Amino acid sequence: MPAASDPERSVIPATNVDSVVTNLWAGTLDLDGEGLVRLLRLLSARAEQIKAMNVRAAALFNEGGQVPEQLEANGALLEIAYEATCLRWFLACAFKRLAEGLEYDVYERQNHLRRMESVIYNAEGDVESFKLGREERDDRSS
Repeated sequence: MPAASDPERSVIPATNVDSVVTNLWAGTLDLDGEGLVRLLRLLSARAEQIKAMNVRAAALFNEGGQVPEQLEANGALLEIAYEATCLRWFLACAFKRLAEGLEYDVYERQNHLRRMESVIYNAEGDVESFKLGREERDDRSS
């Protein structure tokens, strides 16, 4: 994680996003996979919020050439410029944490189960095939 003096970190506002996304990610550590589905639905809902904000802003500024009233315009700009940015930041942090957790899980499984040598996915991300490595045996057990 960048230090507080890093230029990248200086543009980031003070926030509780790390604790929120960590708590959400912790809910994915279940045996049945429901937590991961629940988290992805939540992230999809936030993306839908951003989409709805964009649609409202576009509609406000494209209503038959009418210029919106100043208060309406200011509200729309605040929503799209700031609230949507806040939601994008949340999504970025949540996806990053989720990716780190899933990646760690894959590495752990590779260390404790028979290793996969290759995986082939189709265009939609479904697994078409995978190849397992040869099982390594400990010659000391003979």
